[in-house]
Amino acid sequence: MNLKESFKETKLDLTNLVFMPSGGSGSENSNFEISPKEFLRFSKLDFHSNNSQGLINSLTNAKRAIDCQIDETLSILGIDFQNIPKQSEDIVSFMEFNKDLPYKLKLIQALNLAPSYIVAKARTLRNKLEHYYKLPSKEEVQESIDIAELFIRSIEGKTRILEGEFFITDSKNRIDLWEYDSGLSFGFDEKNKSFRIQPTKKKIHLDSFEVDYKNAEYYGLLRLMLSVDDEFECLKSLQLIIKLIEHEIPIDKIKLECE
Repeated sequence: MNLKESFKETKLDLTNLVFMPSGGSGSENSNFEISPKEFLRFSKLDFHSNNSQGLINSLTNAKRAIDCQIDETLSILGIDFQNIPKQSEDIVSFMEFNKDLPYKLKLIQALNLAPSYIVAKARTLRNKLEHYYKLPSKEEVQESIDIAELFIRSIEGKTRILEGEFFITDSKNRIDLWEYDSGLSFGFDEKNKSFRIQPTKKKIHLDSFEVDYKNAEYYGLLRLMLSVDDEFECLKSLQLIIKLIEHEIPIDKIKLECE
């Protein structure tokens, strides 16, 4: 069974869905020797050296802080940052981005890890470094440090505690909080970097299955997991999942209530 089949087998009413997060856990740390916050600290130290070399190093380390945060986050979510899976391209293709936005930043935004404003500012920081022979001003470097710090805080707020357990049912099948006759339960396995999905039909457990980075819907499920505190983004994430699994229902018909 796959995700599309499980929606159909459980006969959930996609026009009247209920989304219920049930818990999570602290995310794993990466194996990087230098963390994003350390690069950010280096950037601040360089800034206060009050010379041209310090300004250039500060700007470079602010960029490194962002790049490190991106790669660390992708790694935590089971995405090979050195060879990003082709399956991630589907969710990115459904979004609108600035043409010159680097792919990793597109993916970060597609997964709802950072607001578009912060992502755009991160791109601006990267562009500043293309002017190799122009000394940045103190104001430009201070702004770059602020951008890097906001970027790191934004992503940390989403990934420090991963709400990796949640349920989807509909209003007619829901019995009580976290209890339903028919529905789907989702659990993110941080060790194996996959979602374990358990369909239930009329209180009978059907065959469970896993979805990982080799499946396009994995990236939609990541986005849903990272959006549990925002009903609008939960609905948008579910609409993207429905598109990713090529379900026949029109996207505008999908309705979702978040608990």
